[in-house]
Amino acid sequence: MIYPEKPDVPIRVKRLSRDAIRIFGKTIRRGFTNARLFSLSRSNTCFIGVTTISQTELMQRIEADHAHLILDVRNPKEYKIGHIPGAINIPHDRLDSRLIEIVSHSNRDVVLYCGSGVRVGIAANILQSAGFSKLLHLEGDMNGWVRNGSLPVVR
Repeated sequence: MIYPEKPDVPIRVKRLSRDAIRIFGKTIRRGFTNARLFSLSRSNTCFIGVTTISQTELMQRIEADHAHLILDVRNPKEYKIGHIPGAINIPHDRLDSRLIEIVSHSNRDVVLYCGSGVRVGIAANILQSAGFSKLLHLEGDMNGWVRNGSLPVVR
């Protein structure tokens, strides 16, 4: 999770560590130190085992019909307001009970996005636990997609 800038860096690292333990389970015990987690928090995304995909690359995949699964993990109301073309909506808090709908994509690229990135971490943990191995987090999430101004939004 990426926290807003805080003047007191050690508090930021401590909060990130606690969240990483809760979200990513055994990852800390495998050698991730506070320093490593802090460096991950400074990157575009700090979800262990999840790669970032740029808005441009996702748009190219959509246009070439190579975006296997685009998963919007926001709530249905947010999805109806606007979403990325081709995205399906499974809210992060219902994902575990609806895995059967997407299990055929477990060995394919799955692009995840929410509003700002927080819910993607939760969804990624659920999907990784279910055997999904090719998870991609959309850079900037939906807020960044809309802010770009030149990318299509389905309303």
